Amino acid sequence: MGEPDDERWQDAGPEPEERVPAGIRARWILDRLENRRAAMGLTPKPAGRRDTDAVTRLVERLDAAGEPDTSGLMERVLDHALDNGFQAKRVDTGRRFARLFDELRDDLTCDQRTLERRRREHADASQPTGSDTGESRPAEPESYETRARRMLADRIGDDVDGPTAIRALADRLRLDPDPDPGQASRYAELALRAGRKAQAEQARRESERSRELHDYRASHGGSCFAGNWQLEQAE
Repeated sequence: MGEPDDERWQDAGPEPEERVPAGIRARWILDRLENRRAAMGLTPKPAGRRDTDAVTRLVERLDAAGEPDTSGLMERVLDHALDNGFQAKRVDTGRRFARLFDELRDDLTCDQRTLERRRREHADASQPTGSDTGESRPAEPESYETRARRMLADRIGDDVDGPTAIRALADRLRLDPDPDPGQASRYAELALRAGRKAQAEQARRESERSRELHDYRASHGGSCFAGNWQLEQAE
């Protein structure tokens, strides 16, 4: 009777995300918060037990509400908040992220809808009409993100986290929109340095994430479903 069960465990695919304990997923978000703030040059604040508990409860609440991709949603909300100077100063700990989550999620939803509306309006305005005079429309100003992406297009390699580098350069261009060539080159190098650091941190997090899941599965017969990881962490 033992052999069929062993074979089923060997043939099983990766654990669905909802079966990964909430405490582990909370740590993923807390690591992302700390490392992104450090890459942005903001004061990093290592997570404590109260931060872990607050974010774990948030994960459990989203799971209970039927959210199909809790970790993905939390990452999108966190990244959107940190891309906003005002919110980035507020979201400095896991506890504040958990407390402000609903507000930050609403901000993300509203901004996405505004962006989609502007895209539709731009697409409609680009269509020729019977009253067009044939004159070309003035080009829209290039966004800081688009400009940063163009400046780094040939310099982002496998060792660089592209989105982080682009955001870092775009933030510098917002403060100094017209740098001289030498200064622009320095800005690009600093942005690439931030991207390399973020890529290294991501590799480290992925390694720790795999190790945590491996250790947990090994201690529970190969599954993330048995037991209560969060309570065990408290022991």
